[in-house]
Amino acid sequence: MKISINYFLLSAIICANSLIAQGGGANYLDVKSTLGNLNTLGGVTQNGVWSIPKMEDKTITGTNYLFKNFEGLYVVTNKSGNSFKLLNLNYNLSSGTLETKISKDSVFQYDLKEIDYVASGNKKFKNLDTNVLNGLVLEVFKGKNFDIYRKSDISVLEGTINPMTQEKIQQDKYVQSYTYYTNTNGNIEKFKFNKNAILKLTKDKQAQVREYAKSSNLDFNNEVDVNIILKYYESL
Repeated sequence: MKISINYFLLSAIICANSLIAQGGGANYLDVKSTLGNLNTLGGVTQNGVWSIPKMEDKTITGTNYLFKNFEGLYVVTNKSGNSFKLLNLNYNLSSGTLETKISKDSVFQYDLKEIDYVASGNKKFKNLDTNVLNGLVLEVFKGKNFDIYRKSDISVLEGTINPMTQEKIQQDKYVQSYTYYTNTNGNIEKFKFNKNAILKLTKDKQAQVREYAKSSNLDFNNEVDVNIILKYYESL
């Protein structure tokens, strides 16, 4: 159900103030700071929804969220190019929703159609909505002729079972897996992230790129190094 920004802010502030008054202020300071910025996000919050999070499955270890913590400095850029800082944010890989946790019992889910990028530290996550790829994906490289993305998927790895007792001796756990894609003039395709595939992108300058990577001790299997390598390629 869609709600207006004024109603959301009023309800959320009351909720946050109540939590702080109950002695939970240390855990929800980030929520207060986030709420102070929500009214500057334009259509982002107006088109979001207020939601009760699903009951957490205590039998599964790990997390089904993209970021390790909700608390942190996140920079959200909307489709208009305006950027805003939020201190409470995460991306649910199971549901494909971008969320702010207001309390243990409630979250606010943003309308991703309003969002272009989410940045966490030195990593930028592009929001895509295509037939091939959608949701938040890590922008490994953004270039003049092509981009490289990494999509995170979540699955549950079943814990080990004792063959004698048929009882689990290890808990199930969430596991993230990655798939890479290239975007060339709007044509998005799966991509094998390895040396041969990356060199193929550099076309007639492969010899120079290979020598540069070798002399600079750069690894074609490392995302940061590949970004440096491809920036060098585009500078030739």
